[in-house]
Order: sequence, then C-alpha cells, then structure tokens
Amino acid sequence: MAGAENWPGQQLELDEDEASCCRWGAQHAGARELAALYSPGKRLQEWCSVILCFSLIAHNLVHLLLLARWEDTPLVILGVGFHPTLPGAPH
Repeated sequence: MAGAENWPGQQLELDEDEASCCRWGAQHAGARELAALYSPGKRLQEWCSVILCFSLIAHNLVHLLLLARWEDTPLVILGVGFHPTLPGAPH
C-alpha cells in the first residue's frame, strides 16, 4: 500500500503491482485451494443435504398447519413476541 495510515472514508491508493494482484474472488489463492478440496462427491452430498433440509422444513410446516387450532393463536403470538426477550432475562 502506498501512503501512510488509512482513515475511514479515505480513498486507498494502490501501487501498480498491488492493483494487479487479485485479493478477492475466484482467483484468490485461498479460494482456489478451497475449490480444489471440493470433489464431485462432496458437491453431491452438499446438494442432498440442502434438499433434505428444505424437505424436512416443508414437512414440519405442513404438519404444524394441519395441527394448528384457532384457539391457540393468542398464545402463539404471545410466545413469538416474547421469545427474543426471554434469553436475555437472566442477564
């Protein structure tokens, strides 16, 4: 990097060699190393896991909707409303 300290909002000036170097994206050395670790079998496993996860979420949602009763609606709304505050209550 050319220049002294960088402050927030200050434009960074790059030398010629620094500007040409790839620091982000698919050409980054870490990204290439990570991509090399992904075999076709790993990608298939990842896709199967994602599909299974979304299928189970949909299955649970359908069963929740089938078993829902209108009498429980106020308690559900109250529970959803207070849920974010309850974990912080002991602190």
